[in-house]
Amino acid sequence: MVVGEEGQVRKYGEVMRAEGRRLTDMVEQILEFSGIESGDRRLTAVPVEIAPLLRDAIERAAVLAEPAGVDVELTVQDDLPPVLGDGPALMRVLQNLLGNALKYGAGGKWVGVDAHRHGKDVVITVSDRGIGIDPAEHERIFEPFYRTPAVVDAQLQGAGLGLSLVQRIVRAHDGRVTVRSSPGEGAAFSVFLPAATPERARRAVRARAEAPRYS
Repeated sequence: MVVGEEGQVRKYGEVMRAEGRRLTDMVEQILEFSGIESGDRRLTAVPVEIAPLLRDAIERAAVLAEPAGVDVELTVQDDLPPVLGDGPALMRVLQNLLGNALKYGAGGKWVGVDAHRHGKDVVITVSDRGIGIDPAEHERIFEPFYRTPAVVDAQLQGAGLGLSLVQRIVRAHDGRVTVRSSPGEGAAFSVFLPAATPERARRAVRARAEAPRYS
């Protein structure tokens, strides 16, 4: 079938681009998951400023948020300390959480991103007003390839690797991930990352200097 109308051509083009992004993201998720599981993907440890990382992640997510009419609201505490971590890996964490919020919470037309200090941690929370998650599923959603019955029933596409990858990356940073959610009441995922103290930064520099080098 040959499509001649400009509107149809544009529509099919958007569908193809969206499908291409989905497949590319799925491949990247699988490769990164495999790398972390095998130990081939080694995380660096440098001071990472969270505010610019959040703004960058939200800007990248605009291709999903804008067509869906979702307002992404960012709140960052003043003088937020950096965390000690791997910038690209933390970006993957933020992209996965934002992607999930936009996919499963698009009906609520709002996603909130909050970053603040809590004790010795920097806490990043991504919230939505979407379909929510049954408390009985809270532990299982971090299992590789697991998809909740509600997601399957809604016929929402995905590999089921995003949250598992988030948890593994955060744990590799000596952090943790929590979830607050109930069916029909949206979801809030919080990532707790240790703030980068001067002593932790010095230890990371020494570790990099002492690490074996390969030619």
